[in-house]
Amino acid sequence: MGKRRNKGRKHVSDNVRTSKKGASDVKTNPFEIRINKQKHQILGRKISKHDRGLPGVSRGKAVKKRKETLLKEYQHRTKSNQFVDKRLGENDPNMTVEDKMMQRFAVERQRAHEKSVLYNLNEDETQLTHYGQSLADIEKQETILESDEDDEDGAGKFGEEDHFGGFLTKKKISSEKEQESENKSRKEMLEDIIINSKKEKYERQHEKDTLITLTEKLDKEWKDVSFLLAKGNKSNKDDTSSKKPDAYDIAVRELMYDMKASATDRLKTPEELAKEEKERLDALEADRQRRMKGDVDDEDEGKPKHISADDLYDGYDLSGPAPKAMLTYEDGKANLDLTSAGKGGPSAEADDDDDEDEKNEDDEEEGDGEEEDEGDSEEEEEEDNHSDLESDEDDDSDDSENEDKEESDEETKDTKKSAQVKSKKNKKNTAVIQQAAKEELPYTFKAPANYDEFQQLIDGHSPANQAVIIERVRTCHHPSLAEGNKEKLETFFSILLQYFGEVASRQPVDMELLNQLTRHLHGLCQQSPINAGQCMQSLIVDRYQLFCKAAERRAGKPDYPSLDTLLYLKLVSVLFPTSDFRHAVTTPSMLFLGQILSQCLVRSCRDVALGLFVCNLFTQYISSAKRFVPELVNFLNGLLFLASDKPHTGSTHTIQSLSDYHLVPPFRPVGKHIDLLKLQSEDANVTRQISISPINIAEILSLPAKEALEELETDEFRIWALSLTLQLLCELSTLYEQLSSFREIFHPISTCLESGRLPQDRYPDSIKTLCDTLRENLSVKDGVPCKWLQREKKRPQPIKMLEPLIEEDYDPIRKKRKGNKAQTERQRLVHRHKREMKGAIREIRKDAQFLARHKLKVQLDKDAERKQRVKEIHHLLGTQEGEMRAMERKKKKF
Repeated sequence: MGKRRNKGRKHVSDNVRTSKKGASDVKTNPFEIRINKQKHQILGRKISKHDRGLPGVSRGKAVKKRKETLLKEYQHRTKSNQFVDKRLGENDPNMTVEDKMMQRFAVERQRAHEKSVLYNLNEDETQLTHYGQSLADIEKQETILESDEDDEDGAGKFGEEDHFGGFLTKKKISSEKEQESENKSRKEMLEDIIINSKKEKYERQHEKDTLITLTEKLDKEWKDVSFLLAKGNKSNKDDTSSKKPDAYDIAVRELMYDMKASATDRLKTPEELAKEEKERLDALEADRQRRMKGDVDDEDEGKPKHISADDLYDGYDLSGPAPKAMLTYEDGKANLDLTSAGKGGPSAEADDDDDEDEKNEDDEEEGDGEEEDEGDSEEEEEEDNHSDLESDEDDDSDDSENEDKEESDEETKDTKKSAQVKSKKNKKNTAVIQQAAKEELPYTFKAPANYDEFQQLIDGHSPANQAVIIERVRTCHHPSLAEGNKEKLETFFSILLQYFGEVASRQPVDMELLNQLTRHLHGLCQQSPINAGQCMQSLIVDRYQLFCKAAERRAGKPDYPSLDTLLYLKLVSVLFPTSDFRHAVTTPSMLFLGQILSQCLVRSCRDVALGLFVCNLFTQYISSAKRFVPELVNFLNGLLFLASDKPHTGSTHTIQSLSDYHLVPPFRPVGKHIDLLKLQSEDANVTRQISISPINIAEILSLPAKEALEELETDEFRIWALSLTLQLLCELSTLYEQLSSFREIFHPISTCLESGRLPQDRYPDSIKTLCDTLRENLSVKDGVPCKWLQREKKRPQPIKMLEPLIEEDYDPIRKKRKGNKAQTERQRLVHRHKREMKGAIREIRKDAQFLARHKLKVQLDKDAERKQRVKEIHHLLGTQEGEMRAMERKKKKF
């Protein structure tokens, strides 16, 4: 028989088998394992933990973590409230439920204990204090505090006030006062109130009087002191007459007579000023239109205007209507013979039409005593009534009635006559006022839409009135007054620009009108610079194209542009900045000026005048930016060549000597125009006495060609041209002083001055002074060595060696960094910062992808739910439709 196997015991091999079986159950998905393969195996390098990873598991953990944190934040983003559990131990995961309950119970018992012992005076820990001292210490003191007074009342008072502030006694006193007030009647209470108010009023008045008295006393004392400060003590005047006032006395006197600044109104904005000016012009235009229609106020003309007592009658017309009759008295009785006075009635008015001087004198009397006249007229009426009564009692009443009728008839005739004269005079005055209003310049104008409307607007007006019209057009259409005014002024700018060229083309040129137009163009350019730049740029381009066409016709040798083109270029420097490195208007204008100086030939003195005008304008362009212009320096050098002495032509030596002048086109060393600025007079004494006076180039260019040539072919013009050339060269030498090529730029000019080619003895002393100044400016850098251009010096590089570089303590894992400890630490921190930054960016991207997936899932769920509902609705509708049709079929059967 074989051995019986023990079923109750397990063999050791079974345990091993079961353990291996359990271990084999936990398997990882091979597709979730990622292995970072090495390109080359290196001996001695340990395999790091990052060579193998489980990206799927890590991704699952990250998604789970985001669901617990980021997703909850996203879902609660629109909720403002949040429940916070502040129970003890709830936020501590390490505490059990029993520990939490025990802690809460202990805290609750502690709170109850604190409340029970809050007012327990028997506790040893609690100490009562009074004024910062413990009551227990005060009780232990054997000495009793005594008061300063020895009487019993004082001691009692001290005890009452010292023990707890005497609140019991105060309460008694307040209660007694309240009881007394309650016992009083209403009448007694009102009397007390009145007495108290009178007492307070008296006290305030007494304080006020005291204050006034003290103020007057101080003013009086200050007057005495100021008198002493201003004039000094008269008693000590003789003693101190020899002493001079020191700085303190002088400062005090200056402060006494110093004027204090007073507050002024605030400055108005340009918009407010434009609005006020527009309203003023509208009011003046309305008044002019009224006067043109003859709407003159007769009442204002007929009645005398009120004149104040302080009026000096400056600029006022004192001629007015006839004064009223004045009542006079003789021997205490009223003088009723008013016709003899010559100051009232219709006859007086007729006389006043002939004599205006008497009217002016009487008008003053009337203005001063209108009220007296009214009172006199009433007395006159009373006297007339009494006279009528007396005449009725007489026997000759019929004769008096006849005389009264005759006098009344005469008065009516005189009044009719005076009324006719007055109406004729008013008609004549109205006609004169209408004519003056028609001849007067309107105050408001409509903005012209094109150049023809502008010509109609200014046609027949003087240059002064034209400037006024332009000013009023700008004022009436200020951009701040209404919408669309800015566009109207932009159009007006282009019109004025065109009119500027027309005025510049006239002969002779009205420079005053050009100055007015320049002022208005500058103001419009400040309001709309972009539109002004575009208009000016297009105009300069058109003039440049005309210049190029003229150059093509004359084989690249054109004449100088007309005066209007040069004035346009002058206008550019006024309207736009010339110091910018690149400008849309100024830069093309400078290129145009440079081409004029380099291409236009100098064949006459008129060309010299035009060239100097362009040079002067070019200098104004570059004065602020100090920009180097070779055409400008070359042209001025050529003018010096035209004024200097040259050797006789006809030999190679002469040609060689002429080449030393370094001439560049448009100047040539040979030709019939090389002595254009050379003095023609052989008498040096005559040429030295010539005075240099400025020449108006606009007047010269406005003359015909022959007259201009005859006027300019003089030694006076040649000396003036040389003087202006030297002035411009002096200015350029100051501008270009900081240039490294200063010596090479002005080398031909310094050679001309040093070689004596310019006969300075034949010119006035001012020319010699300018030559000396220019020579000093050019000799500034004579002693400074020139720094020639050199190649950059570099250290020679050694030949690359092929021997290997062996490093000691080589570590293939740890990267070796060069530099000291601080640099190594900095590199390490920079590396860590980059790594953290990349990790943060990676996490942000993953968060964004997670939220995007969640949003897409929510949207898909909503769409699926909506589709399901739509299907259910369609199914329900179909069922209803089927049932309804079935019912209809049944109805048809029945």
